[in-house]
Amino acid sequence: MAEVIKARKLPFIFSTGYGASGIPPDFADVPAIQKPFTIEALGRMINELMRIER
Repeated sequence: MAEVIKARKLPFIFSTGYGASGIPPDFADVPAIQKPFTIEALGRMINELMRIER
């Protein structure tokens, strides 16, 4: 799914319990938030992503 989203040039965030080591190297530029996370932390991540994409 991440390949499709990236190919469409849409912003997205990985949510993982494994940290950056669980993300394939092809997606090293995609932001990630580690589980468990708070809704506030997710909100900050989304806000930052939207600032970058504009």
